[in-house]
Amino acid sequence: MPDHRAERILATLEASLQAIDLTGLEVVRGEPNAQPVDTPRRIVLTHGDDDPVSEFGAANMANIDSLLSVVINLGVRGPTGKWVEQRLIDLRRETHIKLMADQQQGLEFVHDTRYGGAGEPETSIDGSERIGTMRTLWIIYYRMDIADPSV
Repeated sequence: MPDHRAERILATLEASLQAIDLTGLEVVRGEPNAQPVDTPRRIVLTHGDDDPVSEFGAANMANIDSLLSVVINLGVRGPTGKWVEQRLIDLRRETHIKLMADQQQGLEFVHDTRYGGAGEPETSIDGSERIGTMRTLWIIYYRMDIADPSV
C-alpha cells in the first residue's frame, strides 16, 4: 500500500537533511527532544498540522491542496553559550539551504516549500557543556487526491 503523501514528503525532507555535510550530525524523525546526547549536532524532524488551503477542504472536485507544517528542531552541544548559538545559526542556515534548493522537493505533487520562521535559541548547562536548541517551521504546499491521500 502506498504511503500518504505527507509521509513521502517527510521521508524526502529527512533524506535531504541527512545529506548536510557536518561532522557529528544526527538526523532523526518523530522524537520530541532536539538535545544532542551522543553527538554534537542534532536535527529532529516532526510532522505538524496539515490543513487544507480551502476552508471547504477540496480545492476542486478531484484534489485537496494542503499545507503541511514540518517542525525542525535543531540541537547543538558545545563548550560555551556563544559557540553553541553560532553553531545553531550555522545549522539553521544549512537546513534552509537544503530545503530551499528545490522548493518542490523533487516530488511532482509538491507545489512549494515555505519558510515559517524560527524560535529564539534556548540554552542549558550539562556539566561543563552548553546545550542549545532552536525550533524552525516549514510549510509544504502539496496536492493529494480527494479520495486517496497516497495518490
